[in-house]
Amino acid sequence: MAEGSAAPAGAGPSPSPGAAAAAAPVAPISLQDALVLLGDPKHLQREKGLKALSAQLQAAPADADQAAAVEAAVVVLLAGDTWERKLGGLMGGKAYVSLSDAALSQPFTERLRLAAMGLLEDGEVRGGGD
Repeated sequence: MAEGSAAPAGAGPSPSPGAAAAAAPVAPISLQDALVLLGDPKHLQREKGLKALSAQLQAAPADADQAAAVEAAVVVLLAGDTWERKLGGLMGGKAYVSLSDAALSQPFTERLRLAAMGLLEDGEVRGGGD
């Protein structure tokens, strides 16, 4: 190589701003924020909410207050006016039932099952728009 044609030391692909942001620690998401994200119109935001909810439920079993908050939020999402909110409710309900104390979630499980059955005929969820 001719003098001056070599790449300067350290030259190479510079990390993109997104890569630096991905490496930075992420602040934990509150339970309330996680539940709000479950109803977001964007798929990635709903997944972020589900991940945060699951992490909180895995870190510590839900107490009665937390269980009531999750159950109430899931019911609101399931009654939502868009399929994204309904899907977020199903996802959040599944995570809650799977990861919480069975004694706390047992009464809610039947309510969730009935809501899921009702959504089988929901035109918005089925994509029919009838």
